[in-house]
Amino acid sequence: MSLETVGVVSTDVSANVSTNVSTNPNSSALICLQKISEFSHLDDHAENNTIINKAIDFIREITLADYILVGSLSNSSDKFIIHASYGLTCENLDGCHASVVLQFCKEKTSFNSNGVGLRQLSLSLLRGAPVKSGTNIPIKVDAKWCGCLLVFSTKEQVYSPSKLIFLEHAAHLISHYLQQKLLFPFAEKTARKVVEAKREWEKTIDALPQLIIVLDTHGTIVRVNQAIERWGLGTVSSLNGKAVLNLLTALAPNPDTASLWNTMWQKLALHPFVEWVFENEISGMSLRFSLRPLHNHAQFGAIEAQPHQGYAVLIVDNITQLVHAKKQQLMYTDSLEQQLVDKVQQLEELNGKLAKELEQHKRARAALIASESRYTHLVENTRVGICVLDEGKIEFCNQRFAQIIGGGIKNFHGKQLLRFVDLEYRAFIFKELNCIVTGQADKYLGIIKATGGDNKGRWIEIKLKHLSVEEPNKILVNIFDVTAQKQIEIALRESEEHLHDLYGRLINAQENERKRVASELHDGLGQMLSLIKYQVENTIKHLERGQYFNESYIKMDLSTIVEEIRHAIEETRCMAMDLRPTILDDLGIVLTINWFCRKFQQTFKNLRIQKKILVEENEIDTKLKLVIYRVIQESFNNVVKHSNATKITLSLYKTGCSLNLKIEDDGQGFSIEGKDSKVRSGLGLNNMRERVEQSGGAFHVDVNQPVGTRISVVWPSVKK
Repeated sequence: MSLETVGVVSTDVSANVSTNVSTNPNSSALICLQKISEFSHLDDHAENNTIINKAIDFIREITLADYILVGSLSNSSDKFIIHASYGLTCENLDGCHASVVLQFCKEKTSFNSNGVGLRQLSLSLLRGAPVKSGTNIPIKVDAKWCGCLLVFSTKEQVYSPSKLIFLEHAAHLISHYLQQKLLFPFAEKTARKVVEAKREWEKTIDALPQLIIVLDTHGTIVRVNQAIERWGLGTVSSLNGKAVLNLLTALAPNPDTASLWNTMWQKLALHPFVEWVFENEISGMSLRFSLRPLHNHAQFGAIEAQPHQGYAVLIVDNITQLVHAKKQQLMYTDSLEQQLVDKVQQLEELNGKLAKELEQHKRARAALIASESRYTHLVENTRVGICVLDEGKIEFCNQRFAQIIGGGIKNFHGKQLLRFVDLEYRAFIFKELNCIVTGQADKYLGIIKATGGDNKGRWIEIKLKHLSVEEPNKILVNIFDVTAQKQIEIALRESEEHLHDLYGRLINAQENERKRVASELHDGLGQMLSLIKYQVENTIKHLERGQYFNESYIKMDLSTIVEEIRHAIEETRCMAMDLRPTILDDLGIVLTINWFCRKFQQTFKNLRIQKKILVEENEIDTKLKLVIYRVIQESFNNVVKHSNATKITLSLYKTGCSLNLKIEDDGQGFSIEGKDSKVRSGLGLNNMRERVEQSGGAFHVDVNQPVGTRISVVWPSVKK
């Protein structure tokens, strides 16, 4: 018996329908609905076992289960009769296992590895099969338990509501096909079961996200699922008996909606399936309408006799995301096709070049075979060092090999190759040579350090390989000088370490500067403001108590307060000038240098400053002015802190198109030695060097030990 004979609506759903649900055609709700609908197409005369096996196949596809059992208890409950199974080779389970089924399956349950009790029952039932999750659905007729559907998995699974609805409906369908054989041979109980199945079917349809509308022969709505409420188009009861055209007009506001619907409705009499798509250009929403009859065309006459019964079903899908995805796919496909055309063109060009290279290779090979002298010439003039070893000794080497290692060719003949390998790598190369000779390895490629006759260590890339199969002791050695690359790697590594060190010291310098500014604010400006506050409060108290005998006393106190405020303003101006002098932006670098030297001389009276400024303000590029000021500021501070000098000479002049800055002192100097001089010279010098180099200049320090230091800066191109 098919689902249609018990009053269940047969639908074929191929996509999701809801503005809130994904249009993925593989969503669990859509697949469940599609598999349930396939039950309605089973032959009325199909065998019970065929139907149950079909149900198991559907369950496997939906839930990806590892074990499935469909069975019922005998009247005496001493056996669990298995009607169909998957993943197990068992027939009927004995009374012990039947009692487990009785405890386990009286109500719908699901479990995972956290449900210890249910998992132990499952292991006992499946005779030790590994189970981590599962669910069971009782098979009931008239609220009486007569069997169960058991689904188990060896992996952690969470059964979604759509899957559980599918399993419940599958259990009801199985009970419908088993009831004649097992429990209820009477028609009236069968009818009650049909009613229950219909109700469960309607619940399933209402739970689906797409809009499903059952229509009679006049296009009037007989039944609509509860998705109508989620779509905000009304209620189920309010739309029953209404013309579907009104609903279509709300869904697809278009002047052609009515004529399109009439055309599709007429086509339904001749075609088993009609579909069309509406795209709303304003909202960007796309809807797919699927219209199909509930019965075949041979039954049309019988349906006309009952015009208000279900004649057709209209399914409305929101395919906005699907349409967008298809457009994106087309764009992506076009892009891929264009890329493919470009790649094919590139391959054709490469093939042409390769053909030319192959032709050249053939000519070179023919020439190589024809002329031994030419072969020798090519070997001697290659950039790769070549030698042949016989039992570890150098039998032949070319001139390039001797140049890379260091020495003449005669110095290498008959010598062990390991003699020219650095001690650190000798044992390793000896092992690799033995592996190649004994056949344990085919070749070796790596970078080692070599020492030659000139006692200079070089980094070489060495390749070892059998010269021929007939002579296993002979090995071909190719070497390539990579000393420059290695030195670059070492320099880059040292530079990176230097940058890390500078970064840390820069952070410390910033924190020290912030600490200095905070200390000056607290000890200088903060104390002044506190004193002013106290004097103002004291004056107010005297005024309130009437302690001033005349205005002269008041003016005297207020004058004192004004003087303190003037000192506070001057302190603030000095701090601002230390951070960045405004005179630099207002009056230029020349006047700023004069102001700075004058201020510095006032602070350090035992230090003489001699200036030689031989350039005009308009001859200095604006972007260099701050750099010049900071270099002078840092240099003067270093002189005071470290050199114990008595005289500083500052020179700023031009030579051709270059701008020159020199700062000299007669102090004790300091030491700059080795490659790490940038690191040893301190953050101050490094800061000056970075500023100068970033502005396009060259920075140099000359130390005339034991007395005097000179800092020279040259900018090669300045304003003329």
